[in-house]
Amino acid sequence: MKDGKTKLSVSQQAVGTHGWMAREVLNGSKKLTQAIDVFAYGCIVHYVLSEKRTEQLIHPFGSDLHRDTSILRGKRFSYISLSLKRSTKNENKEGDCSLLYNYLGDSILADMLVDVCISGSINIRPQASDILKHPLF
Repeated sequence: MKDGKTKLSVSQQAVGTHGWMAREVLNGSKKLTQAIDVFAYGCIVHYVLSEKRTEQLIHPFGSDLHRDTSILRGKRFSYISLSLKRSTKNENKEGDCSLLYNYLGDSILADMLVDVCISGSINIRPQASDILKHPLF
């Protein structure tokens, strides 16, 4: 799909998995772009990196039951402030992402990429082509 173009499923409805859909999908927006895929990508990157570091899969919007509500409210974890926290594995609780940010040598780059990808604003989310140019890759 070209940048900014809209393409929905054959039934003309957005599809996705609860807890992984962007705010605009949950709100029932009629104008959906590739920004919804960038949002899901950001959630997945966070999820995968959290397991590598903490041996737990941690979603950036919390537990299964509250993810959609957290996404709609824009209630996510602060990546920059959490990356500065020091914690041990025993202190890690669901939703505490502080251990994640020590995984990569350039953890601030990972933090920033995930942060913009899961933004509640489609204007802040990068284009897929820009993600491929990110220094993390």
